[in-house]
Amino acid sequence: MNLMSTIATHFGGTSPYLPLGALPPDQLAGAENVVLLIIDGLGFSYLQEHGKGSVLQEHLRGKMTSVFPSTTAAAISSFYTGLAPQNHGIMGWFTYLRELGLVSVILRTTVRATKQEFLKKNIPPKEVFQVDSFFNKIRANGFVVLPRELRPSPYNQLLAGNARRIGHRNLNSLFSHVTKILKKYPGPNYIMAYWPDFDSTAHKYGVQSPEALRHFKEIDEKVGKFLDTIKEMSQKTTVIVTADHGLVDCPSDRVIWLPEHPPLDQSLAVPLCGEGRAAFCYVHPSKVPQFEAYVRDHLDHAFTLLKYEDLVSQEFFGLFAPYPRLLDRVGDYVLLAKENYVLREDLIGEERETFIGHHGGVSEQEMFVPLIVASNT
Repeated sequence: MNLMSTIATHFGGTSPYLPLGALPPDQLAGAENVVLLIIDGLGFSYLQEHGKGSVLQEHLRGKMTSVFPSTTAAAISSFYTGLAPQNHGIMGWFTYLRELGLVSVILRTTVRATKQEFLKKNIPPKEVFQVDSFFNKIRANGFVVLPRELRPSPYNQLLAGNARRIGHRNLNSLFSHVTKILKKYPGPNYIMAYWPDFDSTAHKYGVQSPEALRHFKEIDEKVGKFLDTIKEMSQKTTVIVTADHGLVDCPSDRVIWLPEHPPLDQSLAVPLCGEGRAAFCYVHPSKVPQFEAYVRDHLDHAFTLLKYEDLVSQEFFGLFAPYPRLLDRVGDYVLLAKENYVLREDLIGEERETFIGHHGGVSEQEMFVPLIVASNT
């Protein structure tokens, strides 16, 4: 939120959040272009461990915290809006939409399990995403460069606001599009570019896998070439590289499946929402004692049980006025994972995913993301 406040201030906007101490607005002074590159899943600890000698490490300014939950749905929505989850209400991969009576995959605007699109003619996106775009609050040409399959989604259409959305096919395509924008359009330009594949690789193979390391090195090489390219441009450009969250590896013996715990399963009125490492629980009122006792007696080694009211009062989700339906979006309790545990549930019609890398929790690996800053002057 502080980074977005710095960018907003630079482009003549405002934010309820303070600017980032490690990158105050005056350090962007004179920058006609700001490029924000978001590498999904690239945690600060990963960069520290594997990034020695890399271009990204060379330009590392420090670290920032992600939002809570530390997940793409919440964090990308914060980049898109300049607001915390407390304010924008987009809280996790699975989100209960009481106003529609369904559990959604919110970024895809589909119903969980059935995968049906829930936005119909009589359900406009603004009724589900009651928040304004960051791009509408600044005085700059706005661009969002994202995977081409995500470009037409209602979520991206609405939250990109008046920014132009451009779809890329791969890493080369991403940087090619950003370069063309910088060459074609006189500033001020604000470009948000999103790369998802480090996260997907870490999910599938593990964040500590050789596959993730190979892809990290590929990203680093492409970033280095891009920074060389902008050095030749006359307009002053500042490039900020960061992530939405990091990940931790959760071995199969640390994955807890809800159906294998019937007393817990039977106490829930709605399927688990949020994330496996920050599971949102909607509990039948008559089952509250059973729910609390079961977590205390059988799952205390793996999860911390927190009430919604405590999370809000301790400002887990952010500051200032809450989203009107925040309680609906979070539920009564959150099961917050300890160590590298994760809680999963499979509904009818869903295949059990065997992810190794997970996120959503509050470990250092998940919560700290890098602040990488480079300029062509």
